[in-house]
Amino acid sequence: MNVYIITYCADPDYLNGTTLIFKTLRTGFPTAGIHVLDNCSAMGSREYIQRCADNVQATYYELQQELNHWDIIEYLLNNVWEGTCVLLDPDVCFWQNCEQWGFDALIAGRLIPRFIDGYTWCITEPRIHTSFWWVPDAGELRKAIQNISERYYDFHPFLPYMYRRGDKWIRFDTGASLYSALIERMHPFTTCELDAYDHLFAGTNYKEVVDNLNEYEPVTGEEFYNIHKQAMSDYRELRGLWKRQEEYFKSKNQAPIQV
Repeated sequence: MNVYIITYCADPDYLNGTTLIFKTLRTGFPTAGIHVLDNCSAMGSREYIQRCADNVQATYYELQQELNHWDIIEYLLNNVWEGTCVLLDPDVCFWQNCEQWGFDALIAGRLIPRFIDGYTWCITEPRIHTSFWWVPDAGELRKAIQNISERYYDFHPFLPYMYRRGDKWIRFDTGASLYSALIERMHPFTTCELDAYDHLFAGTNYKEVVDNLNEYEPVTGEEFYNIHKQAMSDYRELRGLWKRQEEYFKSKNQAPIQV
């Protein structure tokens, strides 16, 4: 099994979120091969990320040109991944060993439902969040995408995009098109899997998110910031955060649409 982590840190203030995963990575994946791909982080941050990677016996790669996150994922699938592969964001914490999991699916991960996003001001379509993708067989995933692409030539499985429908704006975030096209072969994580880890949303760009929240958000910028302060002081305070996040998504799915 191989685990892939894409890092990017343009601002030192985000370094804690960018390297959060290294505190508990070997709890979640004690024996897996770890590959860290740094997407042209700022000088200084880059060196620190490499040291963190070395501390967990990971192989560190430094991209020479900054790429879109979705382009890196697509490249990895089409050119690197074989067998069982796991994709992780750097702002994740693990509480349990995940290596023995198994799924009868093309991708397993956390299902983010359709919700009204106060950051993008769009209705965001469902997807398996790219913070944790478990791909049981990369070859089978490639084959499934190829079969669709041969018939629907404008299908772009990873590309995020926004469009207007009537008076509403709709967003397909990274991988949402893939989830929609192959929903029958996706496995949303259950409570058992979700209890094994937590993801600090926007751990690598929380200030930007806070500055762009609209007035209809149930979570204030101060509340959002306080969660990230907790992560900086003691990452163990994040345990069970996924339950609070689920309540947020539920509230944003039922709220009046204001975009």
